[in-house]
Amino acid sequence: MPAPRLSVIMPMYNAARFVGMAVESILGQSMGDFVFYIVDDGSTDGSGDIVAAMATTDQRIHLIRQDNRGIVASLNHML
Repeated sequence: MPAPRLSVIMPMYNAARFVGMAVESILGQSMGDFVFYIVDDGSTDGSGDIVAAMATTDQRIHLIRQDNRGIVASLNHML
């Protein structure tokens, strides 16, 4: 199987209220040949658990958990 044509990256911190909708929006794009990296930047509201559950049903989702270090550190980690 060839590698995906695109990587999508998304940092999150305490986004439980919106993360499900955000992830579904990305997954629903017309081009499906991508891998989706999401960094949980030390969330305390269950955001990571929401994404982890979504990752069990879609192999494009890859959750990375880290201690809270801020958006720049999260983006750098993904790159």
